[in-house]
Amino acid sequence: MSNSFAWPLTCKREQTVTLKANNFCTRQVSTRLSPIDELFRQFRNILPLGTPDALSNNDVLGRILLLGIVSGAETYFRTILASLLNLCPISRSHAAPQTLPFGALDYYDKDEIGLGLLEGISFATEGELLKATRKITRIEWDPQKSSVGVAISQFESLAQFRHAAVHASGRIGQRNMSAIGLSLASQSLVVRFSELQHAAEVTVNAVRAYNQFMFQKIIERWVIQGQLTGDSAQDFALTKSLVRLFCSRQEGLGRRGYTAHVCNVVIPKAKAAMRPKPATAPP
Repeated sequence: MSNSFAWPLTCKREQTVTLKANNFCTRQVSTRLSPIDELFRQFRNILPLGTPDALSNNDVLGRILLLGIVSGAETYFRTILASLLNLCPISRSHAAPQTLPFGALDYYDKDEIGLGLLEGISFATEGELLKATRKITRIEWDPQKSSVGVAISQFESLAQFRHAAVHASGRIGQRNMSAIGLSLASQSLVVRFSELQHAAEVTVNAVRAYNQFMFQKIIERWVIQGQLTGDSAQDFALTKSLVRLFCSRQEGLGRRGYTAHVCNVVIPKAKAAMRPKPATAPP
């Protein structure tokens, strides 16, 4: 067919446009905040953008802010699990045989290399957080009967809306609706002020439950396997690292004296509670 043939236009013609990718990037700045406090910081940046008037007048804005909330929680979960590989020798030993993508060695800093084990995993997918936690730490929970399991299941239900927010211009897919238990009639995602606040509440609740659960489970494991001895001077350094990882200073925890309290009070009580009970003589 001749190149001179003139097709009718359906829109304006394209131009020569080259993506200036570097303009979108800046050097990542490390933070001394615990992962849960970093999540709270992100939420303080996200939620003020969702004013009642702005969300009422712009359906896209609500979907974008909901995406930021779900993504913030995913980052929190990844950071906790990757950090435990540096902090917990038992978790590190458990994860040692697992395969790491070769490119992760160039991309991640030494202290972040554990993130390579979590690539390709979406914590917005039902059951993935439980599987990843088991994979990295061999710690698990009952999804239906435990407090942490129920809280996380609510977050996972909320995260079903992410597909609509990202991929479908707000239309909620059949699989997502079925997973949440909604009617299969065609529906679109609408996030107004109250819904955005509720999404943050569901997410923070799941993160708090996971944060407390993992903190307790790591201490229990360290006591049982002898990483913590009950000698506060000997336990202090390791406990301090755990406190820095899990405790929220923004919620008034983990400040001066907190580590000493854990070493002097919590760990001895945990050791006593987990000490095998002496066998009783038969009557």
